[in-house]
Amino acid sequence: MKGKGINMKKKKRASILIVDSDGYSCLLLEEMLQTVMADPKQYDIICVSKGKEALKLVKRNKIDLIFMEIKLKDMDGLKVTKRIKELNPSLPVIIETATVLENTKQMVLEAGAESYIFKPIDAKQLKNALDAFMKVPSDR
Repeated sequence: MKGKGINMKKKKRASILIVDSDGYSCLLLEEMLQTVMADPKQYDIICVSKGKEALKLVKRNKIDLIFMEIKLKDMDGLKVTKRIKELNPSLPVIIETATVLENTKQMVLEAGAESYIFKPIDAKQLKNALDAFMKVPSDR
C-alpha cells in the first residue's frame, strides 16, 4: 500500500490517510478524492488496511485528515479513532461505514470523530467532508 517508506515530514503537501480493510474500497475512495479535489497534486493520499498501521503513521508523520472504516481486520475503527485522538486531538477523523444504526452518530462522536459518511460514498458528500475538514496546503 502507499505511504510506506515515505518521509512525509519533509513534504509541504497535505496528507490524507484512508484506513479501510478492503483494498478495493481504499482505492475507490482515493480515486474519488482525487476527482473532487481542486488540485490533487497538493495532497498525498495514503491507504492502509489495519488500525495498527494507522496508529504508527499518525505517530511518525504529519497527517491532516483521516477517513476511518469502522470494521477493520485487526481493530475496531472507533477504538483506533479514540487512540488517534489521544495522540492528536486536533486531527480530523471522518468515519466511513456501511452500517446505518440509530446510534451511529452517537458512537462516532463518542469516539472523537468529527463526522461520518455512509457507504456507498457519493462524490457530493465526499466533497462536503473534504471542504469542511481539510485546509488547502501552504508552506508549513
